[in-house]
Amino acid sequence: MGRIFALEDCRDIERIGTMCMYLAVLKRANLPVVPGYVIPANCELEDGLSNELLRKFELLDCESVILRTSPLSLDLDGEALRNVKREALIDAVKYLQKNVTRRGRRAAILMQKNLNAEISGTAHTINPVTNDSDEYLIEVHLWMNDTVLGGASDPDIIIVNRRTGALVSESDELNCTLLSAKQIEMLFTALRKIEKYSTVALSIDWAIDNGKLFILRVRPINEKTKERYHELNYD
Repeated sequence: MGRIFALEDCRDIERIGTMCMYLAVLKRANLPVVPGYVIPANCELEDGLSNELLRKFELLDCESVILRTSPLSLDLDGEALRNVKREALIDAVKYLQKNVTRRGRRAAILMQKNLNAEISGTAHTINPVTNDSDEYLIEVHLWMNDTVLGGASDPDIIIVNRRTGALVSESDELNCTLLSAKQIEMLFTALRKIEKYSTVALSIDWAIDNGKLFILRVRPINEKTKERYHELNYD
């Protein structure tokens, strides 16, 4: 039996890390998580497993994938490689595995179908600037911005009432020209559902591809998240 698992079949957090576990739970709950496969931590790509990984790539029916590390420690950030094509897949996975080992870490690797999203961003289930649990703070980028994969740029910011889905102020509507009212409602509905599966505040990377909302990554909000917003003067 192969050791590469469909995301929805992953259940052992000690082998797949918190990020993959969140996505697996949401996938099983029929939330719109991007399809993918997980290589558990400490799973080396010998010949048989390399061939299995290539077969999983083909099952995703795409030209390229995103590879993300899912650290077993909550204190560590993951690494991502985007637009990885089939011919580069094995080398890319081995690179990530060596990088993890070199840093003395343990992490699983998630392979997800690459999207050509027209809009993407990160949503937070509390306002990380004010710690207001009655507000969602949503970053919005044009296209599949590298910020969603760990880079940096200045997104549009909107704040949504957690209970009603309404924009918190009229200025938010002026500041966000990338999301339509229907898309805000779609994202709000997904955030409300996602919250049911966590006891802590979350940051959720999302994208809209061909009019459909997809969830890319989920992780707990930490002090680094809050510090970044204060440094960018979003408050």
